[in-house]
Amino acid sequence: MNRVNDWYQRISTQMQTHSNATLGDWLVLGPVMEDPSQAKYVVSRAPLFLHILGAVICMGCSAIFHLFKDHSQGASDWLSRFDYAGISVMITGSSISPVYYSYYCPANHLWRNLYITCMSVASSAVFVVSLWPKFDRPQYRVFRGVLFVTLGLMAAIPFIQLSYFM
Repeated sequence: MNRVNDWYQRISTQMQTHSNATLGDWLVLGPVMEDPSQAKYVVSRAPLFLHILGAVICMGCSAIFHLFKDHSQGASDWLSRFDYAGISVMITGSSISPVYYSYYCPANHLWRNLYITCMSVASSAVFVVSLWPKFDRPQYRVFRGVLFVTLGLMAAIPFIQLSYFM
């Protein structure tokens, strides 16, 4: 019982300490620490929010597709493209934060920026192709698959380099 009271007191103290925090305070893309002068390095939270944003967009697109796909054939076709576009956003969003933090040292910034740029360009291409009605035809199915595989491999290349060459 004493442990429960101690735990409750710690939680109550934390809640009172941060009672004036707003959603904007949590979404600030600044340092993780409250006192940056005490930190040796300041780490940005932006990549984590990009990861969460990618997941929210992907799940939102998927939820919209599955909720409204039975409305009509035209709506189903458009929403399935919308769902695939959301998947491309998720692949990129889930790749940016590990690449950003893995290549965080200043000596690796060139590689980090190169990989994030390549993934962003590849994701943009997959996003556009996913939404373009022309590529929804069966003869482009292989092309779309190759684009998604390429996007996935673009996400794997930085980690292969880290594993074997650094």
